[in-house]
Amino acid sequence: MLRALIFLASLMPLAALADPQVLSVQSGFLCNVIDSGTELAEDTLEGHTDLMDAHMLRVIPTSIAPAAKGIHIGVVLQRDPAYTSPIRAVTTHPPMGPEGVTQQSFFTNQTPDGLIGVGWEFEFAYEMLPGDWSISLYDGDVLLHRAQFTVVPPALFPQDISICDGGPELLS
Repeated sequence: MLRALIFLASLMPLAALADPQVLSVQSGFLCNVIDSGTELAEDTLEGHTDLMDAHMLRVIPTSIAPAAKGIHIGVVLQRDPAYTSPIRAVTTHPPMGPEGVTQQSFFTNQTPDGLIGVGWEFEFAYEMLPGDWSISLYDGDVLLHRAQFTVVPPALFPQDISICDGGPELLS
């Protein structure tokens, strides 16, 4: 049942998109993530963000994810190429690190055809926090899209939801 609800939510009509510059959007597990370097991101705990090839990304729609090393959640947005201003990606999450940070952000550009891929990879123990997470994309003060995720301990992750090509066995 959960899988059917997640699938139906991924079929949101284009009319329901937040802004006319957004042509399509998908959110969920990001698959085929290939890092292509890093970029300075002062408003993050790590101080940088990994760059990825948005054209290589494949999205498996979901709004629930395990707090497990190597899992990527995120958004792939197709934007009208006529809009070229940088996009601010904002991730909100439960309090993280000694300062209890609840929001991190960075700027990203789109490909010439308007594709934008942003996400979060669970890499470090201090990041693997169950709770409500979101990834929002802004053009200036205009919200283009917000993806909401419920991150759960791996033992509570529904075993009938596939994670990329590996399925739930990635959690073992």
